Amino acid sequence: MTLLPLYPRRLSTRAALCAVLGLAACGTPPVPYVVPKEAPVAQIRTALELPSSHASVTIRVGTDPSSPFHPFFTGYGYQDPTPYRDLAASQYFAVYYSESLPAGERCEIRTAFVLEPGKRYTLRGGAHFEPSFLGRQIRSCRLRLQDDGTGQEVPMLKRE
Repeated sequence: MTLLPLYPRRLSTRAALCAVLGLAACGTPPVPYVVPKEAPVAQIRTALELPSSHASVTIRVGTDPSSPFHPFFTGYGYQDPTPYRDLAASQYFAVYYSESLPAGERCEIRTAFVLEPGKRYTLRGGAHFEPSFLGRQIRSCRLRLQDDGTGQEVPMLKRE
């Protein structure tokens, strides 16, 4: 009989310990990107089409795979273009785009870019649906970088 009253206390202590450890592991929020002082600056924003989905864009500075990704955009549904944000120009940025779609599907793109000083850019894309002759929709994932001054697409780099 003495085991029965002790069992719930042990369980709640374990549960509390697991909760504390879980929160400690997840408690450090990602650090936003900050342009280094004296660096030349370019500006970039997102204009993604997100049909009933949740998407995020994260960036990593440089080519070191151990350096952290910084949050850049998170959104749900159709998004108006976000405000422009400063990034260091003439710097390599790895980009990871991820979008959750209905029925457990995902859209993921990994690429990279280098921006020119003084220019403005827009990241465009998202999951794309088109009707097919079979009556089903076909999905494709797109992500492109547009130079807002010229309206031209800027080639992105292969991610290392």
